Amino acid sequence: MKKKLLSIISMLLVVTTLCTSLFACKPHVCKFNQRVVKDELLVAEANYEHADVYKSSCECGKVSDSETFQSGALLKHGVGTKADMLKDKKILMVGCSYTYYGNVVIRTDRLVGDIEARSNDEGYFYHFCRLHGADVNVVDWCYGGHGYRNIFSEKCEADRECNGVNHLANLTDYNYDYVVLQDVNWGSNNSKYIGDKNYVEYVKNLMQKFKDANPNVKFLFSFQPAIIFQGAKLYAWRDMVKPLEEEGLIVVDWGTLIYDIWTGAVSVPDSKYEYDKQSFIVSNSKEDGYHQNMLAGYLTTLMLYCTITGETAVGQPYEFASDYTLNIEFYPTTYKKKYYKYIKETNFDEIIQDAAEMNSLQQLVDQYVRTQQYTKYCN
Repeated sequence: MKKKLLSIISMLLVVTTLCTSLFACKPHVCKFNQRVVKDELLVAEANYEHADVYKSSCECGKVSDSETFQSGALLKHGVGTKADMLKDKKILMVGCSYTYYGNVVIRTDRLVGDIEARSNDEGYFYHFCRLHGADVNVVDWCYGGHGYRNIFSEKCEADRECNGVNHLANLTDYNYDYVVLQDVNWGSNNSKYIGDKNYVEYVKNLMQKFKDANPNVKFLFSFQPAIIFQGAKLYAWRDMVKPLEEEGLIVVDWGTLIYDIWTGAVSVPDSKYEYDKQSFIVSNSKEDGYHQNMLAGYLTTLMLYCTITGETAVGQPYEFASDYTLNIEFYPTTYKKKYYKYIKETNFDEIIQDAAEMNSLQQLVDQYVRTQQYTKYCN
């Protein structure tokens, strides 16, 4: 019995040794999928092109010689330091009333089609650049109630007083440095055309006309909060925006920013105000709940400028936005009487003249410029 027990123990020892040997022979393959932010793993500090770069590591502790990851944020150029990017540049603002309601450009009558009459616009974007010493020629190609099909049409079909007008004949100049696109009314009836499979090809062809005139032209797309309001159409916009980004279109995400603020999805740092829809959107009638007000127009302008230049939003000028000596349209009191007829309560005029609050909003602009928050509503 004792011999049998010793034999069993011996066999167990042999098996144990063999198993240990087999496992010991199996090599460990490092997977450098650990993202550990430590000073000793820092490869390169953040600059204007990338965030802080760190070496990736394995769970066993080994550090990769080649695999890296980024953490944190890109550096931002200081206020006004990159304004030369816009000096003497020509900017075409294309869109409808969703652009001019906030004074990004000043409203022009739809029957005024001559390109010279629509040049040298002195809305917010012009004055913002001018404050940094950058003289720009802003051309207002915004027609209320119009989509691209009517704005660039030989026969306008919009249900407006310019129905039948050849708008395309008036666009005699395609040579621009920046083209800012904004579209909600794809056709005369946006519910009919939003999601049209031909939309992307149409815009690509439109962009090509400008590229033919200036191969270095840059395109930006003003992402409207109205796109988010009309939730059933988000899938269509997902299919529209993403393919156009591959063509070089840069999204200016002011719509998601203000939508997130008033719905409480994001908080304004150290704010003393309660934000709601009327903080950003006019209330001209019971049905009208989409057009931006002066505060939203300023944020659009700020985000557009910072997207182009790479400058930080914090510390940028804002006082001009309510300076009616520059333009009577910049007078908050008159603006409120004109555009807040249905719901009259709004605090945008207080916010836009509050230095601390504007600084907090500028902090959020920096965040939204670099993080493409709109994708969460388009996926």
